[in-house]
Amino acid sequence: MGGLVNNEGKKGSEGWDSFFNQSEIIKLINLDVERTMPNEKLFQESYIREMENTILRLFAKKYKELSYKQGMNEVLSLLIYAIYPYYVKSPIDKYTDEIVEKWVKDPVTNFKEIYHFFHDENELENDIYYMMENLMMKLGLAKFFEVENKEKNITPYLVIRTENIITKKLPQQDKLMYTHFKAQNLDHSMIFQRWLKYLFKRELPLKNVCQIWDNLFANEAENPTGELICLDYMTLY
Repeated sequence: MGGLVNNEGKKGSEGWDSFFNQSEIIKLINLDVERTMPNEKLFQESYIREMENTILRLFAKKYKELSYKQGMNEVLSLLIYAIYPYYVKSPIDKYTDEIVEKWVKDPVTNFKEIYHFFHDENELENDIYYMMENLMMKLGLAKFFEVENKEKNITPYLVIRTENIITKKLPQQDKLMYTHFKAQNLDHSMIFQRWLKYLFKRELPLKNVCQIWDNLFANEAENPTGELICLDYMTLY
């Protein structure tokens, strides 16, 4: 700890702030990981929890401005749930470019070897991290985790997105429902925020959510806007 103060010099207090903030983030990640999918046996395994912890900490460290927010563990857990069963122990200890190029020339004959190469359990943690990173940063889900900044008078993106769905898209799709919502004078944005932020994970059975995610990402691949636009219409229906 003394080294931290010395290295920071005049910025020592900022160094301590950073240290304690990081400690709080780690505690929060640990707590959320322990509460992730309590009814799924897979997520009670120590190596799965360690992998979740590692990925979430690395993400928070790389994207310091966004850091870790509660709920990111929910996004990560579904990626693990969907991808983990397909990874296997590879019979090959070390891959080389020559070996892989040989397989690719005859993929029908070498389909098992190619499968092992792309689904090597030793690469599971790396693959899931980059999947989460792409989902959060390239497909725009990170913006849903931005928090309100009253000092800068910035409205969170999630609130703006929700209001856009309710006031602009809902009337186009279902005028009667929109009129009913207005007549009730209720804040339905909280419901929509849960659906948007967690991509329906907290509302539907996991297998159904996996199918929804497949459609969401397939649609975005055809229209790479970085906004998951199809999500708005899925929320309406």
